[in-house]
Amino acid sequence: MDPEPLFRALDGRDVTVSGQNWRIEVFSVCDHDARRWVQLALKGEPGYVLTLRLAAGDGVTRAVSALSDRLTEPELSNVA
Repeated sequence: MDPEPLFRALDGRDVTVSGQNWRIEVFSVCDHDARRWVQLALKGEPGYVLTLRLAAGDGVTRAVSALSDRLTEPELSNVA
């Protein structure tokens, strides 16, 4: 998947992890050195600003999976 279609597919998408709901606001998706970087905010309570590092060409399924994995990490609850 190219960066632009991924941007459009993620931006405004709702995600639920461990019973909490967020809306994804994407700032940018870019590929560099065999990596895909996705800068985004999760709008909800609590809200987060994150950068995902994926493999270049990864699509929506992998991005949402990476978000879910990140949101279940205990140390994320300490991020303001």
